[in-house]
Amino acid sequence: SAPPTPRERPLACEVARIDILHISKIDQIEHAFSARLFIQLILRGGQHDAALLEGFNEPAPEFSLRPSATWLLHQFHFPNALKLEFAERKMTKMGADDLHMILRVDGTFLQHFQLHDFPYDSQTLQVHLSSHCANEGVAPVRFKWSPFTVKLQRPTHFALKDVWELDKPVRL
Repeated sequence: SAPPTPRERPLACEVARIDILHISKIDQIEHAFSARLFIQLILRGGQHDAALLEGFNEPAPEFSLRPSATWLLHQFHFPNALKLEFAERKMTKMGADDLHMILRVDGTFLQHFQLHDFPYDSQTLQVHLSSHCANEGVAPVRFKWSPFTVKLQRPTHFALKDVWELDKPVRL
């Protein structure tokens, strides 16, 4: 058989779900906060791509010119994370066509706080997700944001609710 060739266009990772499960340790002095997140990404039609299915859920996937979905899953990172632990990182097959990438992370994230109006200030807490796959490389990845599929949830547990008030909208 012919050797694999790089993908002609970026692989689209559709953001299906981002759940903020827990927020704690908001530290204005350290400019950081801790959070637990659940992220679900979809590779539409991924079950029909033999290269994506190769080494399905292997613990240490190897790179190839047409890398597997499991290898791609291990390339996601959080640039503003000071400390990060992957509690779960797996691939699942959904229906007859799609592959779903599941990430559950616990981390401490760097966030520059604007404290000019302290103690009546309002802060935005951000978590940045990106991929180590270069746009110019052999396996570029593009995130696809869809307002119809993204479901952002407020934390099910907010340890600091007696000190901080969460604004109703959680935005992407």
